[in-house]
Amino acid sequence: VGIFSPGRTTITSPSFTTLFFPIANYAGVAAMIFAFHLTGRYIETMARGRASQAIKKLLELGAKTAR
Repeated sequence: VGIFSPGRTTITSPSFTTLFFPIANYAGVAAMIFAFHLTGRYIETMARGRASQAIKKLLELGAKTAR
C-alpha cells in the first residue's frame, strides 16, 4: 500500500479540500429569507383583507340618494 493508493486519497481528499477552500453553508440564510418572504406575504394579505372590509363599511355609510 503506497502513499497514493485509492483508499488513502479518498480518506484525506475531503479534509484537504476543505482545509484550503472552506465550503460555506447558506442553508440557514436561505431559510431566513424564505421565512421573511412568507411573513411579508401573510402581513400583506391581512392588510388587504382589512382594507377591503373598511372600504365596504364606508360604502355602506354613504348617501343613498344624490342630488
